[in-house]
Amino acid sequence: MFTYLVEDGVLFSSDGFGQHYAGPEKFDDQVGTGLWCTPRILCEYPAALLSHIEKLIRAGGGHEPRYPHHLPGPRRHLAREPAKIVQAYLQWCRQEPERKAVVIYDTMWHSTEKMAEAINAGILAEGVAPNR
Repeated sequence: MFTYLVEDGVLFSSDGFGQHYAGPEKFDDQVGTGLWCTPRILCEYPAALLSHIEKLIRAGGGHEPRYPHHLPGPRRHLAREPAKIVQAYLQWCRQEPERKAVVIYDTMWHSTEKMAEAINAGILAEGVAPNR
């Protein structure tokens, strides 16, 4: 469910662009870009959310500030580039994989470390970005 206030060009997106976040912060610039640019509540239902976002874009929306019922709200990052979060949601809902890998290891005598470094070198040689 979305509510669009035509007079002010503001989208009240309910859960659509909300997130599971508990904290005293109310705005995006208070929590940093890493938190507000991560998958949110409804990404558990990618097909349904994708359909609604595509309808929003076809209707000419997707470029206005959006105020989710679950914080944070736009004030700096999202207010300046509201289409950025729409594009992120489109990618998440389409479940487009990224070429990333994480190599996790524990070592006592450094033998496992050498093996992990060799695996990491092979991953990098294939053009996969490290996830650090």
